[in-house]
Amino acid sequence: NWNNTSIWDCSCEPTVGNDITIEAAHNVNVSSSAVANNLLINGTLTLSDLIDVEGNLTNNGTISSNGSRIFLAGNWDNSSGSYTYSDGDSVTFDGSSFLSTISGDTDWDILTINNSNGVTVNSGNQNIFSKLNIQNGTLTTGGLLTLKSNVNGTAQMDNIESGAISGNITI
Repeated sequence: NWNNTSIWDCSCEPTVGNDITIEAAHNVNVSSSAVANNLLINGTLTLSDLIDVEGNLTNNGTISSNGSRIFLAGNWDNSSGSYTYSDGDSVTFDGSSFLSTISGDTDWDILTINNSNGVTVNSGNQNIFSKLNIQNGTLTTGGLLTLKSNVNGTAQMDNIESGAISGNITI
């Protein structure tokens, strides 16, 4: 478990000042709120609560989400990993210091942009299955964003608040 101090090199529960690496063959569970600076996943991260990453999230392993919210101030790189969500799970880009980027194929349930400097899709197909929220900042799609329909429903755009979209979205 994330809050088990014996699993971390610092012998502490990680804080916003810690860069975290989950090594291959390790499985870490987040079942209560967690925080980190940069997060590198080479193993497995299982989420069932909130995690706030104040830097970059790089996934070379597996993220399995069920009932979670991810807040990310930096970049999302899923180029070499897999991310699996459950209905209602959300990822919010909430940085304010610099432009965030998205790399690698990713399926999202709820994707929220709340970064005044914006978020740019650099690579990979970005499929949204529930909702796209643009609260603040510009989402630059690179033509790689699709709102999908499936047996569970049809993805939708929420009201664009003080943000914008640059580029095409496929529906």
